[in-house]
Amino acid sequence: MSQLWFSSACVNKPEFSIYVYHHEFNIEDGFTDWERVSKTTCLQDAFHQAQLLFDSDDFKKVEIKKKYFDPKYQRLIDTPCKVYQDRQKISRRSKIIALFSFSCICGLGVVALPFLAGF
Repeated sequence: MSQLWFSSACVNKPEFSIYVYHHEFNIEDGFTDWERVSKTTCLQDAFHQAQLLFDSDDFKKVEIKKKYFDPKYQRLIDTPCKVYQDRQKISRRSKIIALFSFSCICGLGVVALPFLAGF
């Protein structure tokens, strides 16, 4: 059987990477919107760094990913652990969609009222 190229530290300790998602106006040509800022083996440090980055309002989204070795499948697994994003923008979009839907229903009611009143 072949030797595993993973070190014992990689097998025993998970690694937490912090990624930031840039705003559209901050992305330069030739660069991606996601960027890895740091990595650590301490979960509390990862949460603290991610919260500081998110509170700075310089990024649209901040994500912590956990990377660990799965001995069953003999591979590294990379899963999202925590995502910080602005929920106010999501709820604002929902309000706009609800307002638009309500205005469409009212408009249809105003158009249909003369036809329904004639019966």
